[in-house]
Amino acid sequence: METLAIINGFFHDFSTGIWLGALAVMEYVERNAVGNGEAAVQFFAMAMLQRVWRISLLALAIMLVTGVLRVFTLKYYGWSGDIAGHRKRMLFIKHCFLGGLMLVGLFLQWKIFRVMQGI
Repeated sequence: METLAIINGFFHDFSTGIWLGALAVMEYVERNAVGNGEAAVQFFAMAMLQRVWRISLLALAIMLVTGVLRVFTLKYYGWSGDIAGHRKRMLFIKHCFLGGLMLVGLFLQWKIFRVMQGI
């Protein structure tokens, strides 16, 4: 069971990186290629946005599901002893910060979705 908790943590961290990378790619393409004026560039940019959009949604779903599973496994496979309180507090602070970044990321995804829909 401990091995599954480690694998779950890996997928959580990996999907978080994929989601953030996809957001960066979508923002870059939207700023630099959408509205370029050339039909070929426009077609490529919109096709790329749609593909990366789907990847980002899948990564976001995996990140959320594995994050929830991670919360439940922390009780059994987390830290113990004197350091546990400090680590849990730092983990909470880190996730509060990352939660704020996630809200920014969700806003970017919503903005890109509107661009893809032509709104």
